Amino acid sequence: MRRNSHLFTLASVLLVSGIFLFQNCTPAKLYTNNLDTPSVGNIQVGSVAPAPDSANTTSSPSVTSPATALSLSGSIRGVNNTCVDTNDPDVYQSTKISPSTCYSSPTEIWNLVSAGNVIIYYYYLISAASNDCMTVNQGSQAENTPVTHQPCQSLPYQMWNYSDLGNSTFKLIDVHSGKCLRADSTNGNMTVVTCTDGAKDQIFNWGQ
Repeated sequence: MRRNSHLFTLASVLLVSGIFLFQNCTPAKLYTNNLDTPSVGNIQVGSVAPAPDSANTTSSPSVTSPATALSLSGSIRGVNNTCVDTNDPDVYQSTKISPSTCYSSPTEIWNLVSAGNVIIYYYYLISAASNDCMTVNQGSQAENTPVTHQPCQSLPYQMWNYSDLGNSTFKLIDVHSGKCLRADSTNGNMTVVTCTDGAKDQIFNWGQ
């Protein structure tokens, strides 16, 4: 009888100790893509952007997207060997982007950063000079809308589809409007227009 009493007392002590440990233990930290990953501009590298609102997004033309996310940095060279330039280094935000003579300036360097994927990969194009995102002005879907660089805010008109054309060439398609980036020789600005197969002013390649 006394032996049973000792066993009961021991079991009670173990039970109380277990409850104490459970209540006071600290769980392991679960890392997320908030502050635990590096960022470029205001964009978390490797974070997944919300899918653009389908009600406000025009379907894109057929896109040949790489099977894995790209991470590229360099100049974006277009027709007549011009580079996509953010222009005046002292007036960054909201200024129009233009094609200009390539001269290895930071204003011509862009970082292609993955915004995650839903069906195909989306990308931000972030200026090395201003740390801002290539942005379709005011999110307009109109033909020949100018392209600017503005603070990165995960907006659908700051996201681009990278359409691989082969031979190291590509098109950049605005996710919001479905229009292609174009080096507009008429007004000297980068604009978005209806995508046209074979249009040389819509075809680019990466430079160093």
